[in-house]
Amino acid sequence: MNIRSIQNNSYMPQYKRTPPLQQKSEEQSLSCKKIDEIPSSYLRGSFGIINNKNSLSFGQKHLYQINLKKRQQAGHYEFIPAYFSKLNPRNEDDRYFMEKLDGFWSPKSDRNMAGDIAEDFFSERKNKENNFYIIEKNDDEYYVDTFCRTTAVVETTNPKSKNKSKFEIKYLQTNPDILYQDTPEIKGSGELMLYGCVKEAKKNGFDMVEIYSSNDSFYEHLGLIERPKAHFFTLYPQEYDYFLERIEKKYNLKQRNFTI
Repeated sequence: MNIRSIQNNSYMPQYKRTPPLQQKSEEQSLSCKKIDEIPSSYLRGSFGIINNKNSLSFGQKHLYQINLKKRQQAGHYEFIPAYFSKLNPRNEDDRYFMEKLDGFWSPKSDRNMAGDIAEDFFSERKNKENNFYIIEKNDDEYYVDTFCRTTAVVETTNPKSKNKSKFEIKYLQTNPDILYQDTPEIKGSGELMLYGCVKEAKKNGFDMVEIYSSNDSFYEHLGLIERPKAHFFTLYPQEYDYFLERIEKKYNLKQRNFTI
């Protein structure tokens, strides 16, 4: 599936997918190193290369502080800080991020949802209709590039839509390097992505949250209701608070300062 080029749009350059091996460059090879391992000559404020650990490396907006679970050397899991953040299709750095996500995640995914998300992100019509969010680690192992800290990405209905009948989660993709590990390094990306989406739906007055998925057991254990034989899972407003409270308890979120 090729990403549609936007011809008459000053902020949206034409985008042609590049095989991931061709995307490797000196800057890219440095991007997944920890910031203390990078020569000072490479620390700059563009394309995800940041000047210090407090810099916001992309155009995205951090919406909620959350906690992921990270596997420790002894084998147990401990909470690490993370963000639920919104991407901006008009921002150069966020577009660069999405190019890399498509190039590196898509070949590793059984179903190319990363490619579907990237295609819509670069579509002038779709990126106005929809929003794009990521889960981003923010622990002590602070990598230079937001791409390397991202554990999941999702495409949803734009919360500012006038039609409040449903907040649709169109595509949700976990980082394949995490998803296909026998013992994952990171846990919680899918649940916390859904958590952020439900908060957005509740805040903006939607009548339901809906997602299509064949992963029945995952959404059923989270309390979503499946339509008979349809693989559509829904959550209604009277269930929002209960769902949010369950996730907050499970991931120790009550002590976090949620909205930034």
